[in-house]
Amino acid sequence: MKRRAIFRQLHTRKVSIAFLQETYSSKAQENIWSAEWGGKIYFNHGSKHSKGVAILFDPKLTVTVKKEIKSDDGRIIILETNIDDEISVLVNIYAPNNIHAQQMFFKKLSEMLRNYANSLIFIGGDFNCPLSNEDKKGGQDLSSKKNVITRIKQLMGSFDLVDIWRYLNPRENQFTWSSSDLKVKCRLDYWLVSRDSLQSVDSSEIEVFPHCDHLQVTLLINGVKQHPRGPGYWKFNASLLEDKNFVEQVTTKIPGFINQYQGVVDKGLLWELVKMEIRAYTINFSKQRAKQQKNVEAELVKKAQNLKRKLAKKETQELLAEHDKIIRELESISLQRTRGACLRSKARWFEWGERSSKYFLNLEKRNYQNKYIN
Repeated sequence: MKRRAIFRQLHTRKVSIAFLQETYSSKAQENIWSAEWGGKIYFNHGSKHSKGVAILFDPKLTVTVKKEIKSDDGRIIILETNIDDEISVLVNIYAPNNIHAQQMFFKKLSEMLRNYANSLIFIGGDFNCPLSNEDKKGGQDLSSKKNVITRIKQLMGSFDLVDIWRYLNPRENQFTWSSSDLKVKCRLDYWLVSRDSLQSVDSSEIEVFPHCDHLQVTLLINGVKQHPRGPGYWKFNASLLEDKNFVEQVTTKIPGFINQYQGVVDKGLLWELVKMEIRAYTINFSKQRAKQQKNVEAELVKKAQNLKRKLAKKETQELLAEHDKIIRELESISLQRTRGACLRSKARWFEWGERSSKYFLNLEKRNYQNKYIN
């Protein structure tokens, strides 16, 4: 369920391309993951308990992958792509923790990229290393990581790459990972982009992301096109029957709907007209409820971001408790939306104790193509 909740969050946030690390994926799971996501996924598998990276493309994005390169340890995947007629090299990495292994890792990454020195490169992922003192708070100093940082800086210099978040936020102190007691905080996750692409970058943000122990680092690039959604057919959301407010309001309105058509003699026609009124009211109620829920979630995300900034400056038990409470609320909202998406896609989840002779083919996003009306 956690994986599906993450996919749902990515769709909700309208992410066109997602880089995931520590996927713990396997060859046998590829079709299941792709069906759950609803679009194309490129994997480099680790083991069931470590490593693994993946690049996910939104199904509405026009993309052609011309070449795929993988490391043999499940830590690097490189895609040479054509996205909306723009040639780009996408690189998703998950660096090891061991200092010696990190040096070898970034040396190998440079070698794997040597044929793309003149290309637009976008490297994203978990580098497992702060790049400067501004990127770490608490714990040991960065002297032990000196050689690793040098390797990363050499990589950036060789391919003319820029740490885009730091470039756009030169005076900010934000972190993407923290220890459970928040005594150690680090910015470990980066987007390194070709200097020639800077004019195409609108923003890069560090944001709260439910169900993950690292924060999300976003990269917004102008010019990425997506096809808008159009109208489809309506189906009653049975979860509304658990909403006391909805049930009470519909119950009080039904007599009025009947009186509105008291001149209709045919009982079958009367029933259809009353259902039409109930449907119209339900659609309006659902839209208002969805809007309210979206506003609540947006406000919680905003509060979580503000608390992260406050905690980066000063930690108090009150702030920690409030932050943990908001994260739990966000995860609860995310799981509720994920369950709704499961039902709308007619998926039958193993976690719910069901067995299916045809383990699901489509998530809500893919089903939408079949019910689209133009």
